[in-house]
Amino acid sequence: MIEPDQLNKICADSMIGFLGIEFIKADNGLKARMPVNERTRQPFGYLHGGAMITLAETVASGATALKCGREQVFGYHVDASLVSSVREGWVYAAANLVHQGRSSFIWDVTVEGETGQKVALCRVTVKVLKND
Repeated sequence: MIEPDQLNKICADSMIGFLGIEFIKADNGLKARMPVNERTRQPFGYLHGGAMITLAETVASGATALKCGREQVFGYHVDASLVSSVREGWVYAAANLVHQGRSSFIWDVTVEGETGQKVALCRVTVKVLKND
């Protein structure tokens, strides 16, 4: 089984690493966090919606990887509602499994700020490709 530290190493040289996203072990699975800084803010100083959606897809894909082992996983569909804004600190994402099929997983992902305020509510579909 893949561990969060392994996911962090695998993702270090990708957009995930560039944005500063880190996987965190949680009691019931996996969480991820992302800093709100010059890489993730839009020009007016607020967290960029695209960065937030990247965080949601990343935690859902990571959670799928934890369940599938070494199979290839990738985001297939993301539906996101951005419900508040953040200017600084960290945002945290947690994925809750809604459906597990043979080749896809559907997750509800909640993104929250440091004080627990909801920032985004997302549904993410992740496809699984079997390694040959």
